[in-house]
Amino acid sequence: FKSDNIYSPEVISSGLNLNAQAKIDLYRYSDNNHQNLFIFKAGPELVIGDFKRKFFDFSKISLFYKTTLSEGNSPFGFDQSTDNNTIEFNLKQQLFGPITFDYKTEYNLDINSPSYKDFFNTKYDLTWNRRAYSVSIFYNQATEAGGLNFKINSFNFDGYGKNF
Repeated sequence: FKSDNIYSPEVISSGLNLNAQAKIDLYRYSDNNHQNLFIFKAGPELVIGDFKRKFFDFSKISLFYKTTLSEGNSPFGFDQSTDNNTIEFNLKQQLFGPITFDYKTEYNLDINSPSYKDFFNTKYDLTWNRRAYSVSIFYNQATEAGGLNFKINSFNFDGYGKNF
């Protein structure tokens, strides 16, 4: 790392990427019910800038189609798989120095859902980023919950680095 990489624990790679992610969740309940979920999402992600200058030097925009295949039923209403086809939108923008704003939301494409064609799961995040840590305040519109996050980036300590 060089001394100009003070806002990020990794070197930023600008460009257009196609990302895909798959996840399997297998739930078993004490009443012998079960719920199996296969979640797949894929889409483009555009990264502009390298997060080294003071103003608007980093933007990340992504758009993912997400689908969930479910089998079985949860005995809990809050835990039941719903909204199984969505478009996920993410924006992360550097505002000034180490401060970034994150916005995440999903658009419901599930015709069997009562919230079809609605935006949901919207989250806002304002973060102070440093190479070694980040501190953020967040608000989740769906749960009407907010709070403070503190994250330490990497415990792969291999000696004291060069001061800058």
